[in-house]
Amino acid sequence: MKLKTVTIFSSVLIGILFSTLTISYLNTSKVLDLQARELSNTEKQISAAKGLKVALLQHNRSVFLFSLNKKNIRLQKLNLYHDHIISFLDDLDILVAANKESKKFQEQIRNKILTYIEKREQFGNTSLSAIEQYNSASKHIDELDLHIDSFVKHNDGRMKSLIAKIDEEKNRADGLALFLLTSGLVTILIILFGIFTMIYKPLLNLSKIINEYKNGNVNVRANNSGLNEIKVVANNFNLMAENLKRQKEDQLSFIASIAHDLRNPLNAISIAIHLLMQDTDVKNIEILKIIHKQTNDLNRLVGDLLDTTRIEAGQLELEFSDTDIVTLLQNAVELFRNSSEIHNFVLKLPKSPVICHCDEVRLSQVINNLITNSIKYSPAGGCITVSMVKEEDRILFSVTDQGMGIEPNELENIFNPFQRTKATKSTIPGIGLGLSASKKIIEGHKGKIEVQSILNQGSTFQVTLPV
Repeated sequence: MKLKTVTIFSSVLIGILFSTLTISYLNTSKVLDLQARELSNTEKQISAAKGLKVALLQHNRSVFLFSLNKKNIRLQKLNLYHDHIISFLDDLDILVAANKESKKFQEQIRNKILTYIEKREQFGNTSLSAIEQYNSASKHIDELDLHIDSFVKHNDGRMKSLIAKIDEEKNRADGLALFLLTSGLVTILIILFGIFTMIYKPLLNLSKIINEYKNGNVNVRANNSGLNEIKVVANNFNLMAENLKRQKEDQLSFIASIAHDLRNPLNAISIAIHLLMQDTDVKNIEILKIIHKQTNDLNRLVGDLLDTTRIEAGQLELEFSDTDIVTLLQNAVELFRNSSEIHNFVLKLPKSPVICHCDEVRLSQVINNLITNSIKYSPAGGCITVSMVKEEDRILFSVTDQGMGIEPNELENIFNPFQRTKATKSTIPGIGLGLSASKKIIEGHKGKIEVQSILNQGSTFQVTLPV
């Protein structure tokens, strides 16, 4: 699956989910709003009906009092209550306009009230006494009360029904919201899980593989998992790693071939120099010694080439035996002590032997290489300190010089084959294989080699070996 497909699918899914949630919310809000309005309208109808009922009683009483004493103030109250009745009737006309059943009640009430008002006016033209008029009108009002009570009861029922519907709609909305929120959470979790399994985890694994490859494990390969784009990157990485591996194998084969071709003439030159040094006169001895030294240096470089090709090809064979590390270090220092008149060698070693199960020849090669580098990279001379300590289950020995030092940004690469510092490439001879071979030999002993260096002050190479 492609990243574009996953992105589109996730976006559409989230869009549908939130659109559904929004539409459901709007519809529910609309329904609740309509029901709330209807509930408020019904409540106003009940209030108007009750107000009408009171106004009728007040009107009948005012008519009775006016009949007893025709004062202007009583006439004003009579007209006021009459206006109240008409106002309540008009309010009811407006409030019940949308409800056929309520409108039927309202029309009956209006007809009864108009009949009551008409009868009240007719009573004034008869010979009936005020009390008789009041009693007769009260019968009409009692009948009106029954109609108004029926109207109020009807609307009370409607209010209860509306409240029940509102509660039902609210519960439905709550349930729908809970369902949509749960669905949204599940959908988001599924999307996050998909992102983790198809994007994050494959990228993390690919990053780990690349870091391992960068740190020297050239045999690691990326897993072909995740989205198509990640699979393409992983496949390209694997192809690149395989191509580099083949190139490296070809390079090592080429170097090994050259080293073997160089060794035979160098051996012949060494033998010839040895014979000449026995038969020549004193005058040429110094020249022959210089040639002999340079030939030995070339032999050592050829040996480094051969060792590197074997080690990089996985053909390093170690022969372990119990060896005294103190003796190895002392012999190495004695070997180089007379080779440089400007360096002062200092030994800081235990007085008693320290036995380690190791390959004596290969470990001597590492020690000699470290001391050689200390001499080479401190051309102004100075002190070279060789020290060793034994801890519970490991041995630590180090070689420290007061030479050129190494820049911090170059420390990571000095143990790689053919890597040398920029400052020494053009001034000090070498091809950058000694430290690479030394690192592989120490790692073959399950140990490690580390460096600490300060530019223009010197370097310390420390080797840690298990006992």
